[in-house]
Amino acid sequence: MKRQIVLLVVIFVIICCLIMALVWIAGGFDKEPPKKIDSQIQTDLVIYKVSRSQLTSSFSLTGNVTGDKLSYIKTFDYLFDSKEDFLLSIELGENINKGEKFGIFCGSALISSVNGMLIDICEEQKENGTYFTKLHFLDYDSLYIEAKIDEEYYSRINYDSPVFVYKNNISFQTSINRIGFEISNGKIPLVIDLPNNYNMLPGAEMNLIIIAAYPRECLWIEEDFVFWDGNSYYVYILENELSDQYHQVSVTIGEKVEIIDEYGNSRIMYEITTGLSEGDYIVFETVMK
Repeated sequence: MKRQIVLLVVIFVIICCLIMALVWIAGGFDKEPPKKIDSQIQTDLVIYKVSRSQLTSSFSLTGNVTGDKLSYIKTFDYLFDSKEDFLLSIELGENINKGEKFGIFCGSALISSVNGMLIDICEEQKENGTYFTKLHFLDYDSLYIEAKIDEEYYSRINYDSPVFVYKNNISFQTSINRIGFEISNGKIPLVIDLPNNYNMLPGAEMNLIIIAAYPRECLWIEEDFVFWDGNSYYVYILENELSDQYHQVSVTIGEKVEIIDEYGNSRIMYEITTGLSEGDYIVFETVMK
């Protein structure tokens, strides 16, 4: 009887040991191997001084060169007795600047009153033997760019908003001439000034970037400085501006805004409503290259 009891105890102990071994093995497979820390990696602190500011962003759109046809086509009539009385010194399709000479009429110099291009010449001889010539010039000064913006940007632009214009290898900065006030299909019309020295033709499509101000001034910080632990946002704040010691501080996030500059580069900005004050220094570590 005693032998049986001893045997049962031994079998029980062996079974318990096997179960514990299996549990340990299974747990070992579930664990990730410890991550090695490379002591050779050097980090650097990126420091930012928190301040109240009004963000500027940009948005892209296209527009077309246009104008009032009665204004951008200038017509000049000349009536004379002999062909020798009217001589042109420019050719059809040639550009001319205001104040330049482009021919002779009855012994006097013809001086251009437009910055433009000669686009049409109509010649006719009357029944009485006199001659009649009509010249049509495209007046670059009367052209402008028409575009339409999404209504969401209406409150963010004004007549001081810079406008960058791109067309092939041409780029220049200009300004908004007129902002519309009627919404059509979610769009609001704009008129953009077009400098005459770029000699753009009516109908040409232009790429535009408008720099717009975000309407509210508040504490904005870049997303690199903001961290999330699964429950709340936090930042790292320096003990003081001369120290490299920092500690974690919880913050409350307001709006999240994507900012795009005139070169197309984007960054994400967070509005901080609580947890930081103007003048605080916040940091994040970056790996030195």
